[in-house]
Amino acid sequence: EYESTVQGVVTLDGNPLPSGTIAFYPQAGGPLVTSNIQADGKFSLSTGATRGLKSGDYIVTVRSFTEIPSPGMSAAQLDAISRAPARYAEPATSGLRYTIESGANQIDVALVSEASAT
Repeated sequence: EYESTVQGVVTLDGNPLPSGTIAFYPQAGGPLVTSNIQADGKFSLSTGATRGLKSGDYIVTVRSFTEIPSPGMSAAQLDAISRAPARYAEPATSGLRYTIESGANQIDVALVSEASAT
């Protein structure tokens, strides 16, 4: 088991994101840490099959679709079924950075849709 745990809620424009995947990319290297997003927007991170993660700095991505993507879908087709704005799906553009401390961490991730960002 790792020294840190993370749980939280993902919201889009203030409402819980009802499905999807959240991923934490460690900036110091190491395994990717992921969680499915539950119907109430909640998540709890695991590294592989082990609950928790290493402390440190992470870039976070969120992917959420209204239906399961099919293999070979184009970027435009993926955008059409994406619930969360595409910028949140890539580490280079998500803008979501968090520092995880030892022990229990509560991380609430507030996403903003493209229309609300202007």
